[in-house]
Amino acid sequence: MLEKLFMYPKLAKYASVSKKWMDLFEFDIRNIDVSKEKISCTISFPEKLVGNDGIIHGGITCFVIDSISGIHAQLFSGKSGTALTKNLSVDFLAPIYPKNIYTVETSEIQGRIIVEYRQDNTVVARGNTEVVFK
Repeated sequence: MLEKLFMYPKLAKYASVSKKWMDLFEFDIRNIDVSKEKISCTISFPEKLVGNDGIIHGGITCFVIDSISGIHAQLFSGKSGTALTKNLSVDFLAPIYPKNIYTVETSEIQGRIIVEYRQDNTVVARGNTEVVFK
């Protein structure tokens, strides 16, 4: 799943920590593409991560946004050190359900990392992250 990220020396430590958590949560992450200063992948979630009413818990959505934002910053910022989240906001636009497949993609606008979850080209969640380096 995340092995593609290990080919980037800057990410070895960071990807190891993220992989440990993602394996624990049993995310199904596929189709990772790192190009054109963007990261994209597909992701689905197991039933065990459901919060209320059969919807994936919002904290899980935030965790993925936070993790992929850090990976994006490490890869594309040109800065050295460890990427730390300074500010994270998430807009939940539609429910995220277990077993459905979502596309997750990063972009950067004015120094902020934007992460969008999409299903069938409809944005269902959007994260906006400010990252600093230690």
